[in-house]
Amino acid sequence: MADDVERVLDATDIVALITEHVTLKRSGRRWVGLCPFHSEDTASFSVNQEDGVYYCFGCQAKGNAITFVKETSHVNFVEALSILAEKAGITLSKDSGYDSKSAERRAALHRLLERASEYFVESLKDDKGGQQAREYLSSRGIGQGSWDTFQIGWSPSARFNIGQILKFPADLVVEAGLGYQDQSGNLRDYLRSRIVFPIRDTSGAVIGFGGRILPDALKSLQPDQSPPPKYKNSPETLLYSKRRVLYGLDLAKSEIVKNGEVVVCEGYTDVIVMHQCGIRNTVATCGTALSQEHFERLKNFAKRIVLSYDADKAGQDAIERLYQFENKHSVELYVASLPGGKDPAEIGVKDPASLVKAVSESKPFLRFRVERVIAKGDLTTSEGRARAADAALGLVAEHPNPLVRNDYISSIASLSGLDLKSVEARYRDLQSRAQHSATGGNNAGMMRGGSLRSHRHRAARPAIESLRLLVHDPNVYSEFIIPELFEEDAQVSLAHLMASVENVKEAAMAVEDKGGEVARLFFELASEEREVDPLDVVSRQVEVAATREIRRLSSRIRSRDFDGAQLQEVVGEIGEVRMWVEQLRELPKRDVACGMLISWLGKKRVFAGEAELKGNNELI
Repeated sequence: MADDVERVLDATDIVALITEHVTLKRSGRRWVGLCPFHSEDTASFSVNQEDGVYYCFGCQAKGNAITFVKETSHVNFVEALSILAEKAGITLSKDSGYDSKSAERRAALHRLLERASEYFVESLKDDKGGQQAREYLSSRGIGQGSWDTFQIGWSPSARFNIGQILKFPADLVVEAGLGYQDQSGNLRDYLRSRIVFPIRDTSGAVIGFGGRILPDALKSLQPDQSPPPKYKNSPETLLYSKRRVLYGLDLAKSEIVKNGEVVVCEGYTDVIVMHQCGIRNTVATCGTALSQEHFERLKNFAKRIVLSYDADKAGQDAIERLYQFENKHSVELYVASLPGGKDPAEIGVKDPASLVKAVSESKPFLRFRVERVIAKGDLTTSEGRARAADAALGLVAEHPNPLVRNDYISSIASLSGLDLKSVEARYRDLQSRAQHSATGGNNAGMMRGGSLRSHRHRAARPAIESLRLLVHDPNVYSEFIIPELFEEDAQVSLAHLMASVENVKEAAMAVEDKGGEVARLFFELASEEREVDPLDVVSRQVEVAATREIRRLSSRIRSRDFDGAQLQEVVGEIGEVRMWVEQLRELPKRDVACGMLISWLGKKRVFAGEAELKGNNELI
């Protein structure tokens, strides 16, 4: 079991794994970025690539590669290990307990979906029935280069179902979303006679499909027949969730990071044509509106999100419903004004320059909303203009930045045809009401967790710096940085744990089982830089620990805890220890003094009371 875990962790590049979900940038020996587990403006997520661990100084999310897969894919330990093993090409031992049925099922689904994608691509190029599909794609301006880039395929109306053709069992075909059983129990292809667009996760693995019916299929319907949906997407499966997946993100993520911007469309062909026009930082939802989960993923790649939806009413209404996410996720939403009431694919094929211009000149989301709400008003009457301005001011009042709010007032006056002073007075009235109804912010969240940058940790800096050395190099420092140097329970426990392991990866596994403050402290330390002078750090912490022990012994002397002979021994020892502490500040004598004090602190002293000995032993 342990060997399997070690092999998988050693073979996994945690930075490559995490960058499938969030952008990371190198900072010294660490990689940092926005946390994928909570919304934030400032990067507080730190990854230690060498030791394979991560830690968020904001929400205290922590762990190794297995933990990350567990949290992001919502699977258990066994499944997470199996996913990483599959990525690394590692076969887990049969007696380890990690080759679970669920993990095997996931692997089988991946194999089936990849093979299906290859089959669909072959069918588009070679199948006679694919001729109409090829002609349709060409008519939509989608060139053969895009067929290869996006692996577009064709699901033919074959005599046999895809399970029979690819030699996969019917239950797996249904579970993968490629087929269904009719009322007679026969297996039917889910995407039969459709152009097929593979949907991939951020690593590039196929997890589902979208299928587009050909226009000629609709023309041949009988009057009493209900038309099938133009687009069909894979049903929810073990691998595919439409609320979390974005089409094209696997191809677009590097461009998104490079540009600091992501363009979001509604359809597969929109994304493909955008790429053809050179707008390669484009993705699309898969038959659903942008969701909370989508924003959680997008904001980790770019802060600026450009919405390039169809210019018809339905598309524009869909945009307007997204305002809640701009504030919640601290992203900058922009809207591309597409000309002529057409979708991006149509515009991109007929006038690529116009599409590029629309995206590059996209409007801030608030401006889009203000202009739209005023345009919907009746500006021919005084009452209509007042209502339109009121609606627009209500939108502006929601914005958190007062400079932005003030800037929009003159625009609202101009667009609605009202006097500027009257609009300003109305805005102040609305603002006053909003402030009156506000309950006040709760800053408790800002104080939550307590990172190493908190006041408490600054006050105990020598202990923290010493533990950081121990966490990063237990083999080197466990002989010198001993549990007796520390006072807080979590620090003592962590020092004991580090003395029992050989490396950081082993410690990460052990500390996850322990949990609590010890785990938080470990991952936080493992994710921070350690640009310090080790001997200086250790000697300062030794001085702190020795001074603390001197105070304790002095207090017991005053309490008359020792008899005559013992008292003389303790007083003599205190004097000697004080001499060593003084020598810590003399560079030529520091090394020897530090060693003497570590040896003294590590001993079980005869004058340490029975209760104190018991307490120390309980920490081990």
